[in-house]
Amino acid sequence: MNYIYTIVSILCIGNTVDYLYVSKQSITLILKKNITISKKIVNLYDVTIVNNYIKNIDIAELKPNQNTLIISKKHILLRLMLYDNRYNYDILGPDYVEVKYISDSNINKYTFLPGKKVTLYYKKNGIEIITTAELIQAGKIGEMVKLRIGDTSRIITALLIDENNAIIE
Repeated sequence: MNYIYTIVSILCIGNTVDYLYVSKQSITLILKKNITISKKIVNLYDVTIVNNYIKNIDIAELKPNQNTLIISKKHILLRLMLYDNRYNYDILGPDYVEVKYISDSNINKYTFLPGKKVTLYYKKNGIEIITTAELIQAGKIGEMVKLRIGDTSRIITALLIDENNAIIE
């Protein structure tokens, strides 16, 4: 089963800003649009799946003078199944997300310091767990960081996927 995360990380190459998804089986979705996210996901006009092949998926497009878009997990799932039905996709995160075009972003250059609170996502055997965790080491988006779960002394390692979210892989 592939876990396609609806939480997006930002990949900055030079002056262009792309958005990067990473799945459990190393399938990578790259959003080739200079946009910023308001919550957790994607403004998907041109998405590429890379897994020894390349496909374009036009999930959503902002219309002229439109700067907000609502995208559902079901919409993403249907498009993924349309282009590659070999996998049983399980998309993490909320059922609907709002995407806003704001401007280009360099957020991946920031280092988030210990003490920052993030939402931690974990899914296994059909059960999705969402809780709060605290960074106990500095890290950037896309890096594995150590987190303390809630008010406990339990330390885990998770992937920091944006400034407010991490996921256990």
